[in-house]
This record gives sequence, structure tokens and C-alpha cells, in this order.
Amino acid sequence: MDLSEGLQYFGMQNARFTYNNSMKVEEVPLLKACSVICKYEGKPYYSGACNNCCTLTTKSQPIQRCAGCHLVSYCSRNCQKNDWKKHKIFCKTFKVKNGKNALMLDEETRDDPKKWCEALENLEEKAYAKCMEKNEFLESVFSSFSRACNWCKKAQQDKLFDCSCCSVAYCCKAHEQADKLHKEFCEELGMFPIIDYIMIKEKTLKLPCILKNTVRTIFEPITKNHFNEMKIKMSQEFEGDHNGEFALIPPTSLSRFDAMFSIQTNHLAFPLTILFSLQEFGVGEVGKPIQTLSSLDIHIVTFQPVFDSSVWEYFMHLLPALMELNITFITPKVDREFLDYQGISLERCEDCKSKGRIINYSVHRNHYHMFFSSDEYTEPDVVAVFGHISPAIMYTEDELEHPMMSYRNMTYSNDTLLILTDAALPSLLMGVHHVSTARSTLKQVLPPQGNPMAGLLGIRGIDFLPIMNFKNFFCCLRNS
Repeated sequence: MDLSEGLQYFGMQNARFTYNNSMKVEEVPLLKACSVICKYEGKPYYSGACNNCCTLTTKSQPIQRCAGCHLVSYCSRNCQKNDWKKHKIFCKTFKVKNGKNALMLDEETRDDPKKWCEALENLEEKAYAKCMEKNEFLESVFSSFSRACNWCKKAQQDKLFDCSCCSVAYCCKAHEQADKLHKEFCEELGMFPIIDYIMIKEKTLKLPCILKNTVRTIFEPITKNHFNEMKIKMSQEFEGDHNGEFALIPPTSLSRFDAMFSIQTNHLAFPLTILFSLQEFGVGEVGKPIQTLSSLDIHIVTFQPVFDSSVWEYFMHLLPALMELNITFITPKVDREFLDYQGISLERCEDCKSKGRIINYSVHRNHYHMFFSSDEYTEPDVVAVFGHISPAIMYTEDELEHPMMSYRNMTYSNDTLLILTDAALPSLLMGVHHVSTARSTLKQVLPPQGNPMAGLLGIRGIDFLPIMNFKNFFCCLRNS
């Protein structure tokens, strides 16, 4: 399967994919397609990091711009040489002309956020088309984090300097000081290039194992401090596995474990948000205790499906009576850049295998209301909508009927608990309003509030929200 086949397979509208955790990734075409896309996507782009090894720029060791395009940088000649196979198609497509790189746009475009975004989208589409034509690696240079001044969008590369987070740049100190929004997200943005640096430099370093010694014989509710409790336990195991190699990563105070654990919490936020809600409100209208169930059906609406099987196995380990977990992902709009490639895995521990415990997955590329009307629909115990409840972000005005119809179908049964999450409280409140408009008989069993299971890391976002963690805030509703 090559890149075009992988993208075509993954992007099929109205498609349905099924598999379970007794299988291997190679046996599941959907996961194979995602793995292929990951291979050709290469690495995330950081304006202040080497395009080959992700070494961060510093005052003592500044990285050097590619002379051909001025859009990527390298820490050494060797890195530039090693990256040329991946970079050459992009470099030749966006070659510097008359001293100008592809990001040096006219003043009218720079001053209008809408026109600037449209220009970047056009550049990205051009890069994507060339990548598809040549079946080569895609450089993700054109985005909210392109190397243009984060304040005025000027992009003359020799006039720019990189922020310490290595994710944005400025043309002058005055513009850096004026950018108050970036200051809120600077430290968290700095984690992303550090994580990629670790993943590239230390290929043998794997994510901390979350399944070690986690099978429970007695149900214990998870607390709001669950991630801290996990971190203490897992850091000891991680240190033992890696002989105490906890070296800090300059220029931050992060250890390798801190960075790797943050990835795991991002994955775990999905199942743990669901468990935290179900242990509080129970299953069905009568509120049957979650720990008494042998089977559970979950529908997850998201544009960031979690294909990391280990986190759902962890969910199962916390519920000793649970023998069958049925997870259905409904993904009406999937953006390539939101796929979580670090989590493509299938796992089934020996304990679950010996007891016959199974996790069944189903992935539907459709709107929920269309899935609701299909022959494949089965009534869920819980519907969790992760970051999909801000229609203005994900839908055009003509498409808004889809989420409204879907909200009515999600809340069809009094037995179904609806969990809504979003990155910011105002957008969550907007989502609650839309859902309540779709079905007026809904009751808020848990009002909008901060989510203790949100995890430690989101995804790099857009201009007005540089970090998007769609699990930051949550609420629970049920039809009455």
C-alpha cells in the first residue's frame, strides 16, 4: 500500500471498518493505511528546529536555513544531506525566486487573517498535490506555525528570530512583547519539538507501558488525582527499565519521562473521561453501577480517533467484571493532521487473553445521524463527543444541519449518557446550547466544568487557539 492508496482508503466517505484487539495491525487495512500515511507525512514542522533531527536552535548553536527554499532549517551539513531525499520535491516546488520565499506575501494578505489563512491553505494544497504526484514525503511547512512573524506575518528569513519554544518566530522584539496570546501557550508549545527530538534521537525509547501490573480484581473508582498517581508508579518502572537515564532536556527542565508520559495522558484522556463520568452517574436511566457490567457499548464522535489499543485495554483492566468492550468511532470529518500516529497499535495482554476478554472496534466515516439510520446502529450505553461540538470550527454554514440532526439522535434514548468535551469553556457552553436546542428535554447531570482527566498535552492548533486540548472541559447530559 503506497501513500495515495492509504489516503484513498482512509478517506472513503460512508466507509465502515471493524476489527478487535486479538488481531495485529498488519491484519487491519485501516490501521495499515494510517501507518502508511504516517510514513509519508515525515515529521511535524517546527520553525526553530532542525528539519531532520529536530535539534532545537539556541544562541550558541543556531540552525541554518535551506538555501533553496528558505523554509526549513538544519543543524548541520550531515542533517541537510540526510534529509534531502524527503525534502527535495518540496524544495524544488517552492524555490526562492528573486530573493523571495513562498511565505513572503503582499501586505494586503498579511494584514487580513482570513486572506493569510487562505494563502497558506493554497500553498499546502500545492505541496500536497506535488507530494501525491511524486508519491513522496509531505512537508507540513504551511500552517499556523509557518516561519513568519507571529505578529505581522512578515517572512524575510534573515530578519526573523525564533522564540525559545521553537514553534514561532518574530521580526522584532516589539512584536514578540506585543504577542500576549503566545505567552499563555509558549511553555506547552515547547514540549512538542522536544518530544519529537526524543522520538528521533532515541528510537529504542518507547512510551511508558501503562498496562504493567494494572489488572484489578476489585473495582476502585478513579480519583481526580489519577494521572499523578499513575505518574509516580510509572516513573519508577520507567527508571528501572532505562537504567535511571532521566537526563533533563535543555533548554527546559523536562525529563525524558515527563515528555513521554504527556503523550500517554493525551491518549488516556479519552477512556478515563468516559470512566470518570460513568462511575459517577452509572449506566442506563436507573444508573446501574459501571463495575457490575460484563458488557459496555461506547460511541465516540471525534475527528481525532484514538487507535492506541493499550489505553482501552487499560480501561478494561480497571473494570474486573467487564468481559466485552464495544467501541464505535464515528468520524464525519477527519483531517490528516489530526491523526495521532504515535498511537497506532493493537494489544491484548495475556490476562485478558486467558479470560476471554475482548475489545471490538468499529470505525464509521459518516455523520452520526446517518450512522443512526443505518443497519449497523446499535444503542449505546454512552456517547462521548470529543471536541466536535463547536460547529463553527468544523462545519460550513451549509453543513450545520448535520450536527443538529446528530445531536437529536445521540440523545434518542433515556438510557444513554451524553458526554461533551471541548478545548475552551465558551465553546463547550455553545455546544450545550446546540444540543439543548436539538432536544429540549435534556438534563445536565454534570454542568460544564474543568475535566480532571483532560491529560497533559493537546495538539498544536490555530492562530487564536495555539494549543487545542479538546478534553479540557466537559459536561454530562441525559434525556428525561
